[in-house]
Amino acid sequence: MKIKTIILSLAVLLSGCTPTEHYSESNMSLLAALYGFEVIKGPVKDLHFVAKTASDVNLITVQASFDRKGCLSSLNIDGDVNGKVALKKLDEKISGIDNGKKVNFELGEQCIILNEKTEDGKVLKKFTYNEKNMLSINSSFDENRIRHYLYNAGGKRLSGIETIKDGAVVDKVVMRYEDPENKYLDYFADGNGQLFGRTGVKVTCQYHDKTPTKCQAGYTYLKDNLFIKVSVNINTIFY
Repeated sequence: MKIKTIILSLAVLLSGCTPTEHYSESNMSLLAALYGFEVIKGPVKDLHFVAKTASDVNLITVQASFDRKGCLSSLNIDGDVNGKVALKKLDEKISGIDNGKKVNFELGEQCIILNEKTEDGKVLKKFTYNEKNMLSINSSFDENRIRHYLYNAGGKRLSGIETIKDGAVVDKVVMRYEDPENKYLDYFADGNGQLFGRTGVKVTCQYHDKTPTKCQAGYTYLKDNLFIKVSVNINTIFY
């Protein structure tokens, strides 16, 4: 499905901040990158995220809960982009169902997600982080691809994403923000490369106390002359 390719390849890991002793956004950032929703800043307790097309097709509905340190407690996803996903933290791993398949996410120190495995222990993806606990490399063994995430000089904000295959960059996305301090989900993502061709995402949001509540997004896929409008509603409860 073309829209799944666009959203999962472009709308990923769109914000981040420096982890503190009591809170880290690394869990939410990684899961947003894997499943195609937006990262919300701050000590999030519960997140309800819904994205629909102009024709009211449910692209993705996300219900996520986190503990006071930012570790995932539970994640439930439904919609055309990902199908059904249900994950829950149990002891030292996150386990659940991803479209009918049992998966486990291994956890390291500070609840950092290290990899994703099948029920029988096969590694599907491996994750590497920078010194600020932000996702640096996402390696997909099934697709033989690596995603490299680039950040600004302060290491707090995503500036680009490179998709690498067989040692070569096959697609690159450059992020631009209009007002990153006050409107951190207002951005333009410009992508180009042999993998997806010329692509773009533009997002503008309404905010309450600097937290996004409603967004409008436009997805452009020039190779297929495809343009998709998406409306997003976000409800966040903080600690």
